[in-house]
Amino acid sequence: MQNYELLFVVPGTLSEDEVAPVVEKVKKVVLDNAGASWEMEAMEKRRLAYPMKHIRYGYFYLAFFQAEAEAVVKMQNELRLMPETLRALVTKFDPEKQKMRRIEFGTTPTPGMDAVKNAVETISMEAAANVGPAVVAAPVAVETIVEPVQEEKAAAVSAKKTKKPIDLAEIDKKLDEILDLDLTNV
Repeated sequence: MQNYELLFVVPGTLSEDEVAPVVEKVKKVVLDNAGASWEMEAMEKRRLAYPMKHIRYGYFYLAFFQAEAEAVVKMQNELRLMPETLRALVTKFDPEKQKMRRIEFGTTPTPGMDAVKNAVETISMEAAANVGPAVVAAPVAVETIVEPVQEEKAAAVSAKKTKKPIDLAEIDKKLDEILDLDLTNV
């Protein structure tokens, strides 16, 4: 049996009470097609990158299971025909080669972030396996090089921010002058 992961999206137009039966229906499809050792994680409700079936939000779920290759093809066909789900994607998953990972929405990757994440994941994986103490390399500091063009833009932005505040009395005076000029032209 091969390990697989299933990522599926349920429409965000459903309430949380209505989502539970859909998730159970997906689980039943997997288990009916010779799926075993079902583990599921509800990720969160998020805005979709593009509308699917005129729906902009969806509940994301990630499930892990074991099955035979022939059964997965049949399972994918059944999941594709389910009107209750927006999308379903089944991919192979090798737990020895790939660490358990979470999709983090809304985070921007920065230089050096992977080194720190990998160190934390290594420590947590070794702690879970009760392996000896882990040796973690210190994260490397990343220097930021600012080009002269960026400095000029930054100076222009700061110059715009330092403009004096405009008094409302001055605005009213200007408005009256403009309106008086328009009346004389009529």
